[in-house]
Amino acid sequence: MLSLHFVQGSGRDMIWRSRDQASTMMVYAKPFHVGQLFPLMQSEIQNSAHRDHVHFAMTEWLFISIGEGDEHITNDYPAWNNMGGAVAGGGFVYTLFRHADEIRLADMTAMIEYVGIAKTREQVFAQPAYHVFQMYAAAKGQRVLPVSTTNGTYAITDPRYLFPSGEDVPFVDSTATISPDGSSLTIFSP
Repeated sequence: MLSLHFVQGSGRDMIWRSRDQASTMMVYAKPFHVGQLFPLMQSEIQNSAHRDHVHFAMTEWLFISIGEGDEHITNDYPAWNNMGGAVAGGGFVYTLFRHADEIRLADMTAMIEYVGIAKTREQVFAQPAYHVFQMYAAAKGQRVLPVSTTNGTYAITDPRYLFPSGEDVPFVDSTATISPDGSSLTIFSP
């Protein structure tokens, strides 16, 4: 297994700017565009001497909102501790579903005492991103089905976007799974 990490800041960029809708749309586009890189990486492996012997594991993924100053975590951009981050996390799980042939194993960063389940002042609670992860865990062992939607797309043209392509991001993204015996269909959509 070759371990992959995707921890993405969603607040601060190289030129500090106020938070805006374009910044949030960039966060939601990232999982979609990361997924476009998985087949390319798998192709590199398949064209090597390690063909069919190396698989990918997504062993860390997370969205954090960082404000001005080092290690200043905020709650005003989509991040693991708010609903916007839960939506972005759902988009990332969609990406993992769609690329199950390339990504054979995945987990969520810091499931206990940070991103998933946390404890503050003797209160134990689940973060929004944990509920998303829990929802998708029910699809274990199910086969992912192809899904197409006709709800339109948007493009990211902001120069702060660090991915090669900002085109064709779906406004609404969906995935579906079917149980091994074919008796249960589950549709996931935000």
